[in-house]
Amino acid sequence: MGAHPSVFVSFARADHELADQITKSLDHAGLAVKRPDTDLQAGELWADAVKSALTDSDLMVFIKPPEGATGSNNAFFELGVAGALKKPVVAVVKSPSDVSDMRATPIVSAGDLTGLIDQVQALLIKQVPEA
Repeated sequence: MGAHPSVFVSFARADHELADQITKSLDHAGLAVKRPDTDLQAGELWADAVKSALTDSDLMVFIKPPEGATGSNNAFFELGVAGALKKPVVAVVKSPSDVSDMRATPIVSAGDLTGLIDQVQALLIKQVPEA
C-alpha cells in the first residue's frame, strides 16, 4: 500500500451521481480514488486500463448496478477483475433486495456514506502488514 491508499470505484452509468458522491467522500477521507470514467487515457484499451487501475488500487468500492442498466456489464467485469486480483471489495447497494448475490462481500447502503468510509478504512487497516 502506498503513502495514500487508493480505492477503485466501479459503477454503471446509471449510478454516476452516486459514484460522484462516493468519490467526494473517499477523497475527503484522504483516499486516492480511481474511476474507469476518469482514469482511462486516450487510445488505451479499456480492459487493460481497468486491470492496471485495479492492480494499483488497494481495494474496490462496487456500486451494484440496477438490473439491465447501461454499463452494468462493465461494472461486473471490473468486479471480476478485482476478484482475480484478490482485491478486497465493499459493495454499495441501493435496496435490501440487492444484497442476495453479494454474500461474501461487505455491504453498505447507498444512503450511509459514513458507514462506507468506515468499512473502507477498516479493510485498508487489515492490509497493513504488521511490523
